[in-house]
Amino acid sequence: RVSPSATVSLSIIFSPISAYAGKGTTISEPVLDEGNLNQTSWYFTDSNVICKEGNLVIPADTSTANTKIIAKDVSVLDSAVEEITAVDMEMSLTNLPKGQQFILGFGLSSIEANSKDTGNVEMVITNNGGLKFGIEAYTEAGMETVLKPTSCGISMKQNFSLKAIITSESILQVTINGQKICDKKLPVSGEGRFGLLQTGGCGANISSLSYSCYYYETPENVNISEDF
Repeated sequence: RVSPSATVSLSIIFSPISAYAGKGTTISEPVLDEGNLNQTSWYFTDSNVICKEGNLVIPADTSTANTKIIAKDVSVLDSAVEEITAVDMEMSLTNLPKGQQFILGFGLSSIEANSKDTGNVEMVITNNGGLKFGIEAYTEAGMETVLKPTSCGISMKQNFSLKAIITSESILQVTINGQKICDKKLPVSGEGRFGLLQTGGCGANISSLSYSCYYYETPENVNISEDF
Protein backbone atom coordinates (compact mmCIF):
# COMPACT_ATOMS: atom_id res chain seq x y z
CA ARG A 1 0.00 0.00 0.00
CA VAL A 2 1.33 3.44 -1.03
CA SER A 3 0.71 6.28 1.37
CA PRO A 4 -0.73 9.58 0.05
CA SER A 5 2.56 11.30 0.73
CA ALA A 6 4.55 8.85 -1.36
CA THR A 7 6.06 10.04 -4.63
CA VAL A 8 6.03 7.84 -7.67
CA SER A 9 8.61 8.64 -10.34
CA LEU A 10 8.67 7.03 -13.74
CA SER A 11 11.41 7.64 -16.24
CA ILE A 12 11.41 6.09 -19.69
CA ILE A 13 14.27 6.56 -22.11
CA PHE A 14 14.14 5.29 -25.65
CA SER A 15 17.54 4.47 -27.05
CA PRO A 16 18.34 5.40 -30.65
CA ILE A 17 16.19 3.65 -33.24
CA SER A 18 18.31 2.15 -35.95
CA ALA A 19 17.01 2.77 -39.48
CA TYR A 20 18.98 0.75 -41.94
CA ALA A 21 20.02 1.96 -45.37
CA GLY A 22 19.46 -0.21 -48.38
CA LYS A 23 18.52 -0.51 -52.02
CA GLY A 24 14.93 -0.11 -53.11
CA THR A 25 13.03 -0.65 -56.34
CA THR A 26 9.88 0.87 -57.77
CA ILE A 27 8.31 -1.35 -60.42
CA SER A 28 5.40 -0.19 -62.55
CA GLU A 29 3.34 -1.78 -65.32
CA PRO A 30 0.79 0.07 -67.51
CA VAL A 31 -1.77 -2.76 -67.31
CA LEU A 32 -3.19 -3.88 -63.98
CA ASP A 33 -3.85 -7.51 -63.05
CA GLU A 34 -7.57 -6.91 -63.54
CA GLY A 35 -6.93 -5.96 -67.17
CA ASN A 36 -7.42 -2.21 -66.75
CA LEU A 37 -5.09 0.66 -67.58
CA ASN A 38 -2.88 1.67 -64.65
CA GLN A 39 -3.79 5.34 -64.67
CA THR A 40 -2.36 5.83 -61.17
CA SER A 41 1.21 5.22 -62.31
CA TRP A 42 0.97 6.01 -66.03
CA TYR A 43 -0.33 8.89 -68.12
CA PHE A 44 -2.28 8.01 -71.27
CA THR A 45 -2.86 10.94 -73.62
CA ASP A 46 -5.00 9.00 -76.10
CA SER A 47 -8.36 7.68 -74.97
CA ASN A 48 -8.27 5.14 -77.79
CA VAL A 49 -5.37 3.25 -76.16
CA ILE A 50 -6.96 0.16 -74.63
CA CYS A 51 -6.39 -3.11 -72.83
CA LYS A 52 -7.33 -6.19 -74.83
CA GLU A 53 -6.91 -9.70 -73.47
CA GLY A 54 -4.36 -8.40 -70.98
CA ASN A 55 -2.34 -6.58 -73.64
CA LEU A 56 -1.78 -2.86 -74.09
CA VAL A 57 -3.02 -1.91 -77.57
CA ILE A 58 -2.02 1.28 -79.39
CA PRO A 59 -4.39 1.70 -82.35
CA ALA A 60 -2.80 2.60 -85.69
CA ASP A 61 -5.91 4.10 -87.26
CA THR A 62 -6.35 6.81 -84.63
CA SER A 63 -2.77 7.33 -83.41
CA THR A 64 -1.16 10.73 -83.84
CA ALA A 65 2.00 12.48 -82.63
CA ASN A 66 0.04 13.21 -79.45
CA THR A 67 -0.54 9.53 -78.65
CA LYS A 68 1.77 9.02 -75.66
CA ILE A 69 2.06 6.62 -72.75
CA ILE A 70 4.40 7.99 -70.07
CA ALA A 71 5.25 6.61 -66.63
CA LYS A 72 4.82 8.92 -63.65
CA ASP A 73 7.71 7.37 -61.68
CA VAL A 74 10.99 9.23 -62.15
CA SER A 75 14.42 7.59 -62.19
CA VAL A 76 17.18 9.60 -60.50
CA LEU A 77 20.92 9.38 -61.05
CA ASP A 78 22.39 7.72 -57.96
CA SER A 79 25.97 6.45 -57.71
CA ALA A 80 24.94 4.16 -54.81
CA VAL A 81 23.15 1.79 -57.20
CA GLU A 82 24.48 0.02 -60.27
CA GLU A 83 21.42 0.71 -62.40
CA ILE A 84 19.07 3.67 -62.15
CA THR A 85 16.34 2.35 -64.42
CA ALA A 86 15.36 -0.64 -66.54
CA VAL A 87 12.64 -1.63 -68.99
CA ASP A 88 11.69 -5.19 -69.89
CA MET A 89 9.01 -5.63 -72.54
CA GLU A 90 7.54 -7.83 -75.25
CA MET A 91 5.62 -6.32 -78.14
CA SER A 92 4.82 -6.32 -81.83
CA LEU A 93 4.31 -3.43 -84.21
CA THR A 94 1.01 -3.66 -86.08
CA ASN A 95 1.62 -0.62 -88.28
CA LEU A 96 4.57 1.67 -88.95
CA PRO A 97 4.21 3.85 -92.06
CA LYS A 98 7.33 4.81 -93.99
CA GLY A 99 8.67 8.11 -92.71
CA GLN A 100 7.10 7.68 -89.27
CA GLN A 101 8.75 6.71 -85.97
CA PHE A 102 7.75 4.57 -83.00
CA ILE A 103 9.82 5.70 -80.01
CA LEU A 104 10.76 4.21 -76.65
CA GLY A 105 11.98 7.16 -74.62
CA PHE A 106 14.06 7.48 -71.46
CA GLY A 107 14.93 10.67 -69.61
CA LEU A 108 11.54 12.28 -70.27
CA SER A 109 11.15 15.42 -68.19
CA SER A 110 7.38 15.27 -67.63
CA ILE A 111 4.24 13.30 -68.40
CA GLU A 112 3.65 15.70 -71.28
CA ALA A 113 7.14 15.35 -72.74
CA ASN A 114 7.66 15.49 -76.49
CA SER A 115 10.06 13.74 -78.79
CA LYS A 116 13.37 15.57 -79.22
CA ASP A 117 13.12 17.38 -75.86
CA THR A 118 16.46 18.16 -74.24
CA GLY A 119 17.54 15.26 -72.02
CA ASN A 120 15.63 12.63 -73.99
CA VAL A 121 17.17 9.28 -74.89
CA GLU A 122 15.08 7.92 -77.77
CA MET A 123 15.17 4.37 -79.10
CA VAL A 124 13.63 4.86 -82.51
CA ILE A 125 12.07 2.19 -84.75
CA THR A 126 11.56 3.13 -88.41
CA ASN A 127 10.30 1.30 -91.50
CA ASN A 128 12.68 1.85 -94.39
CA GLY A 129 13.32 -1.28 -96.39
CA GLY A 130 12.41 -3.24 -93.26
CA LEU A 131 12.28 -2.27 -89.62
CA LYS A 132 15.39 -0.57 -88.26
CA PHE A 133 16.36 0.36 -84.72
CA GLY A 134 18.41 3.42 -83.80
CA ILE A 135 19.17 5.46 -80.68
CA GLU A 136 19.38 9.23 -80.33
CA ALA A 137 20.11 11.50 -77.37
CA TYR A 138 19.23 15.17 -77.10
CA THR A 139 21.64 17.54 -75.38
CA GLU A 140 21.50 21.32 -75.02
CA ALA A 141 23.51 21.47 -78.25
CA GLY A 142 21.13 19.22 -80.17
CA MET A 143 20.80 15.60 -81.26
CA GLU A 144 23.64 13.09 -80.94
CA THR A 145 23.51 9.65 -82.55
CA VAL A 146 24.15 6.87 -80.04
CA LEU A 147 23.38 4.02 -82.46
CA LYS A 148 22.80 4.39 -86.19
CA PRO A 149 19.58 2.80 -87.51
CA THR A 150 20.28 -0.88 -88.05
CA SER A 151 18.38 -4.07 -88.78
CA CYS A 152 18.18 -6.28 -85.71
CA GLY A 153 15.69 -9.04 -86.48
CA ILE A 154 12.48 -7.08 -85.87
CA SER A 155 9.61 -7.71 -88.29
CA MET A 156 6.13 -6.26 -88.61
CA LYS A 157 3.42 -8.04 -86.62
CA GLN A 158 5.93 -10.38 -85.00
CA ASN A 159 6.65 -10.34 -81.26
CA PHE A 160 10.07 -9.31 -80.07
CA SER A 161 11.56 -8.83 -76.62
CA LEU A 162 13.51 -5.76 -75.56
CA LYS A 163 15.48 -5.08 -72.41
CA ALA A 164 17.07 -1.70 -71.75
CA ILE A 165 19.11 -0.56 -68.75
CA ILE A 166 20.69 2.77 -67.85
CA THR A 167 23.47 2.49 -65.29
CA SER A 168 24.51 5.06 -62.68
CA GLU A 169 27.36 5.94 -65.04
CA SER A 170 24.81 6.81 -67.77
CA ILE A 171 25.66 3.78 -69.87
CA LEU A 172 22.77 2.49 -71.98
CA GLN A 173 22.58 -1.27 -72.49
CA VAL A 174 19.97 -2.61 -74.91
CA THR A 175 19.17 -6.22 -75.79
CA ILE A 176 16.69 -7.27 -78.48
CA ASN A 177 15.63 -10.92 -78.68
CA GLY A 178 18.58 -11.82 -76.48
CA GLN A 179 21.16 -10.05 -78.65
CA LYS A 180 22.99 -7.04 -77.19
CA ILE A 181 22.91 -4.19 -79.68
CA CYS A 182 24.04 -1.28 -77.51
CA ASP A 183 26.42 -0.77 -74.59
CA LYS A 184 27.39 2.89 -74.84
CA LYS A 185 27.94 5.95 -72.70
CA LEU A 186 25.18 8.53 -73.11
CA PRO A 187 25.84 12.25 -73.59
CA VAL A 188 22.98 12.93 -71.12
CA SER A 189 22.26 11.46 -67.68
CA GLY A 190 19.27 9.31 -68.70
CA GLU A 191 17.39 10.15 -65.51
CA GLY A 192 13.70 10.98 -65.84
CA ARG A 193 10.59 9.14 -66.96
CA PHE A 194 10.09 6.34 -69.48
CA GLY A 195 7.44 6.48 -72.16
CA LEU A 196 6.17 5.36 -75.54
CA LEU A 197 6.00 8.11 -78.14
CA GLN A 198 5.45 8.26 -81.90
CA THR A 199 5.19 10.63 -84.84
CA GLY A 200 1.77 9.35 -85.95
CA GLY A 201 -0.02 6.42 -87.57
CA CYS A 202 1.89 3.78 -85.56
CA GLY A 203 0.22 0.77 -84.00
CA ALA A 204 1.53 -1.65 -81.40
CA ASN A 205 0.45 -4.62 -79.32
CA ILE A 206 2.38 -4.77 -76.05
CA SER A 207 1.99 -8.08 -74.22
CA SER A 208 4.23 -7.12 -71.29
CA LEU A 209 5.99 -4.02 -70.05
CA SER A 210 7.80 -3.59 -66.75
CA TYR A 211 9.47 -0.29 -65.84
CA SER A 212 11.81 -0.24 -62.82
CA CYS A 213 13.50 2.61 -60.95
CA TYR A 214 16.29 1.81 -58.48
CA TYR A 215 17.31 3.96 -55.52
CA TYR A 216 19.25 3.83 -52.27
CA GLU A 217 17.65 4.86 -49.00
CA THR A 218 19.81 6.45 -46.28
CA PRO A 219 17.42 7.19 -43.38
CA GLU A 220 18.69 8.92 -40.24
CA ASN A 221 18.65 7.45 -36.74
CA VAL A 222 16.17 9.02 -34.34
CA ASN A 223 16.61 9.61 -30.59
CA ILE A 224 13.42 9.65 -28.49
CA SER A 225 13.42 10.48 -24.77
CA GLU A 226 10.53 10.83 -22.31
CA ASP A 227 10.71 11.73 -18.58
CA PHE A 228 7.53 11.55 -16.52
